[in-house]
Amino acid sequence: MGIPYKDNGRDEKGIDCYGLVMQVYKILGIELPDYNSVPEPEPWLINEIIKNNEYDWIKLEKYEIPCVVTFWMTNPDFTSHIGVVIEEDRFIHARGTSVCVERLSSPVWSKRIKGFYRWKNQKQN
Repeated sequence: MGIPYKDNGRDEKGIDCYGLVMQVYKILGIELPDYNSVPEPEPWLINEIIKNNEYDWIKLEKYEIPCVVTFWMTNPDFTSHIGVVIEEDRFIHARGTSVCVERLSSPVWSKRIKGFYRWKNQKQN
């Protein structure tokens, strides 16, 4: 919590949304693939991460703890933000100025959810 947001950030000096997902999954013992650094915002980026590794991601009908949640931000056709569900109705993500926890059911986020995904080898609850 409180780590500053930084495009393409991957450590405690600064982190972006996918860098945070990678760190959370690393704590869970899962090494997620990274992508080549590209300037943000690229609305296709999260789509490509999931698509390029689709054989390792399982799309879920509803969220599980912990799973990845994807969002659209400016265009409903593209997934451009990602976080991790950490407890009932709450997810952690890196956006704006820092890492924070918010509710999936909030008016801001509930209408932007694109999908929930579990890494193939991730243990189910």
